[in-house]
Formats: sequence, structure tokens, C-alpha cells
Amino acid sequence: IGLLAERLVHATKWAKQQERTRDLRIGYFGSSTGGGAALVAAAEIPEDAGAVVSRGGRPDLAGDALPKVQAPTLLIVGGNDDIVIELNEMARDRMRCEVKLEI
Repeated sequence: IGLLAERLVHATKWAKQQERTRDLRIGYFGSSTGGGAALVAAAEIPEDAGAVVSRGGRPDLAGDALPKVQAPTLLIVGGNDDIVIELNEMARDRMRCEVKLEI
């Protein structure tokens, strides 16, 4: 998770240095472990993260970063994936930002 989040942070910082993209808000999308990485990155640079979408993700892997996320977050999970639904519900309950869980 750490390496993936670090890559997102570096890509965001690069985009913020470019004349054509510096004023844009950044949205992160991740699936599976990428969902957790997107949340960690959003927590690290809240001033640049405009939104997070996690599809079938593992936001629980973001751990202590969850309450630090400020970007509006959408968690999408398949209706038959009981374990991942539960993990997403627990993660949602730890978050303080606007967060919606769609099953």
C-alpha cells in the first residue's frame, strides 16, 4: 500500500508543477489494494485530493490514514462480496469526511 500511495503522491505533485494542470483538483480511483492506496495518498496531501473512488477495494488497508482523508469518498462493492462489504463498512465508520458506500 505504501509504495502505491507514494506513486500517487509523486504523480500528483508532478501534475501540480505543470502549468496546464496545476489548478486542477485530482481524483483518485483504485480497486482492490489500490483503493487503500488511494485513500492513503488522499490523506497525505488533502489539499490536492479532490475525490476518491474505491471499487471493490480494501479501504481497511489504509488503516490510520482513514480518519485523515478529507476528500469526498465513494466506496463501491459488489452485493455478493460479504467480506469486502464488511471491510468497507468498518472503514466508512472510521472516516470523518463525506463518504458513501454503494453496494
